[in-house]
Amino acid sequence: MNSAEDGMTGFVRACLLGGLSLGLMSCQSAAPPVETANVPAPVVRAEVKAPAPEVQQVAAPAAHPGEAVYKQACAMCHDNPEGTRAPAKDTLKQMGLQFISYALTQGKMKDIGATLTADQRGQ
Repeated sequence: MNSAEDGMTGFVRACLLGGLSLGLMSCQSAAPPVETANVPAPVVRAEVKAPAPEVQQVAAPAAHPGEAVYKQACAMCHDNPEGTRAPAKDTLKQMGLQFISYALTQGKMKDIGATLTADQRGQ
């Protein structure tokens, strides 16, 4: 025999041995069953949720007591500060009642203040 035949014979032997090994491994039986303890299934409890709270409508905030007086006597100028050079409503909100009362009774706004009652000026 020459070396080519020896190589071929070795290859055939290896294939036969590999096939035989695979065949024997497939003949093995499955792994024995594992015993499990008789444990009762866990109890699943349904959660009872409280119903969602009802959404209650909230009343719109009441208008400021001085809002009507402002609309009647002040808004014409103070809602248009660019045209009248009067302080804007937001600026008036930052001023103290005493300062506004002074402007209505003794200051630049006394002509408008004269048309208002003391109660209206205090709002």
